[in-house]
Amino acid sequence: MTLMRQHLFRHLFSLSILFALASGTEASDGARLIHQAKYEGEYEGLGVEMTRSLVHLGGKHYRLEAKAENLLGSVKEHEDFLWQEDGSIQPLAYRYKQRVFGISRSRSIDFDWDKGVAFCKEKKKTHPVAVSPGNLGPMSYQLQLQLDLINKAEVFEYHFVRRRKMKHYVFVQEEQGPLHQGNTHIEKGIKLVRKQEDGNRSTTIWFDADKHFTLAALIQEKDDDEHSLLITDSHFNYPLTGTAFEGLNQNAAAQAKR
Repeated sequence: MTLMRQHLFRHLFSLSILFALASGTEASDGARLIHQAKYEGEYEGLGVEMTRSLVHLGGKHYRLEAKAENLLGSVKEHEDFLWQEDGSIQPLAYRYKQRVFGISRSRSIDFDWDKGVAFCKEKKKTHPVAVSPGNLGPMSYQLQLQLDLINKAEVFEYHFVRRRKMKHYVFVQEEQGPLHQGNTHIEKGIKLVRKQEDGNRSTTIWFDADKHFTLAALIQEKDDDEHSLLITDSHFNYPLTGTAFEGLNQNAAAQAKR
């Protein structure tokens, strides 16, 4: 397998890079699907399909799930977290599994908030990373970005654990307006760009303000190459009681479907 093809999945699942089950997601007993979005893209001439889901497991417990597939294989990831009454997010555990050409790789993160440590396991080795209140996981920080847009925040700055390190991402809102690319047509888009990237790389993310700031497109440029992931379908399951989307009424349901 070429190095570039190995990088495909890395680009799909980090919002260094991307936001994060397949069609027909089956949640565990008693769980309820809150939101699901589907995406399509292309990398190195290969088509990619991805689905992201938000599931309510019960009480304050929620799960973010994602799955991407193409001819080479698939990647699955999920993160469990607590959605506190004050609206804050506390990550609990993260799981990642990649299968390419029959070869599987996995990694995990388990948060111990009493000890202030996140235990990152990869290749049978465990690496502790110090965490403090407000730190997030590889997927939950992506949800926090969406919530910050909903709440009209002016600063988009996140510290989160990924790949045995504490990452620090800052995004800047550049413009508002329509996005028409491929089969994706957004009339009220919000464009954010990640700061402090390598000089030859840029990451642009579009959110759809008419669909409760759902991630609509991700475009990454490096040197002369451009890779994109575009939304093809999005829907919320009502009622949304107990979530930050609770204010989204039934009239918005028609708008939230594609």
